Amino acid sequence: MSEKSTGGPPWPVWAIVTILVALIGAIATIKSRQATAPPAGQPAANPPESQPATVTDFSTRIGVYSGSSVNKARYRKGLATLDIRTIERPYGKVRAQLAWSQGLSDEGSLFGNIDKEGLMSLSGTILSDVSGTWDADLNCNFRGTAQIACTYRLYPKSGNANGTQDGEFVVDKTNSTST
Repeated sequence: MSEKSTGGPPWPVWAIVTILVALIGAIATIKSRQATAPPAGQPAANPPESQPATVTDFSTRIGVYSGSSVNKARYRKGLATLDIRTIERPYGKVRAQLAWSQGLSDEGSLFGNIDKEGLMSLSGTILSDVSGTWDADLNCNFRGTAQIACTYRLYPKSGNANGTQDGEFVVDKTNSTST
């Protein structure tokens, strides 16, 4: 019985070529390491220090932001004013005031946190002469240095006959700042 050829080189040639390729690769690796190693008797250089991650100091974004708002549950539009009073440096706890006007009419104090990506979660109590008292949850994101986009949900507190309200607003930084 005879063996059939598969068309490739006989196995001893294939084995020798494979060993030579591995040997050449190993020699090249050793030579490259020797070229970058310090001369004999000198300590190895410290590896290059990695650059620290850039952390945005969101406390520089304290100020008053104003822009359009829409209450999706009532299909009403108005003006939202978000006054960022404090942000711990570089990011952390946040204290803010929120007021709606020109078609929407509520206001309140908010507290929360901002993370290193600029995502801000705020909650607090919203008061209205027209619609009662609400618990509020806002999820906001800084867009650049002078704009904030937020979605909100208002939950009616005891005595408020309204249902849950959802909405959103995009506000731009104005020239005024809070004290």
